[in-house]
Amino acid sequence: MVRMPFWIFFIEVFLVLLFHLKKRVIPCLILERKAWMDSDRLFS
Repeated sequence: MVRMPFWIFFIEVFLVLLFHLKKRVIPCLILERKAWMDSDRLFS
């Protein structure tokens, strides 16, 4: 019974971190991908 709230807390923290990663990292990855595509167009 004692470990149950800990696991819920852990999962909530994990979900929040995942949400922030989606919010920050994925747009950066998309921008990097666009930059790579643009550079490929320039070099081709």
